[in-house]
Amino acid sequence: RPLLILADRLATAVEAVHPLLLDDAGDRALFGVYRSTPELLARELAGPTLVDRQLAFAGGAAHQAVVVRALHEAASELSHFAPVARAPGFARVLARALDELAHHRVGPEELRAEGGVTARELALLVLSYRRLLAEEGLIDRAGLLDAAMERLERHDLDGHPLRGGAALLLDLELRTPLEADFLRALGRLDVELTALVPHGDGDTLAVLEQLAGDALEAHQVTTPEAAGSALSRLQGQLFADVVETANEQAEGAEEATPSLEIFSGPTPQVRIV
Repeated sequence: RPLLILADRLATAVEAVHPLLLDDAGDRALFGVYRSTPELLARELAGPTLVDRQLAFAGGAAHQAVVVRALHEAASELSHFAPVARAPGFARVLARALDELAHHRVGPEELRAEGGVTARELALLVLSYRRLLAEEGLIDRAGLLDAAMERLERHDLDGHPLRGGAALLLDLELRTPLEADFLRALGRLDVELTALVPHGDGDTLAVLEQLAGDALEAHQVTTPEAAGSALSRLQGQLFADVVETANEQAEGAEEATPSLEIFSGPTPQVRIV
């Protein structure tokens, strides 16, 4: 049956799993293996809905252009952001902020409820941005995931590899509630799911536990030769919520590594060794 390998980066799916599949196939031909990312999968699933509603996905430059227009049209009502609204790079920062707000399902109403001039002006920008998307017949990444989930909820998967197939979730990192909802919708299908989760990624594991319930079979994989090594201690700290040095973690281990210190920053993007 078909196998879908889902990873945050397409290269990860190819580099990590494809050689193993080829080794297992031996001299036989290998069919029915598909590689994708959550965004690419969402595009595939949302395709029929976008056609029916005559919408187009706004990614990259198109998304940036919509944000620039939204900023321009709301500029006269801005005071807090006025000094930097025309600064180089502000539109890119705003594009990321609007994307994050949508992925966390934070709309103008929630922003206004926060109070303060910053939240009020962000609400204005969100409204301007959404209006332009609707006028131009465009949909952003958050809207794409919502459209894909609509199809998953209908179980309308004729001709798609997910129908009656299996899926391998390869080190997916769920960064936002919307991404978690997408995975939940995927898990409610009649699809055999296998997930590899990095040690310490509690958010992703919590979603998987919610999906599987008592059916979840969790196995921690550690190679004997790596146990207690500096590399294993580094891997164990990649998602740590607290700052801990390798020496402190290695307390009681046979060999400590005084030359290695691990600093876990406040965001997943900051990892300094």
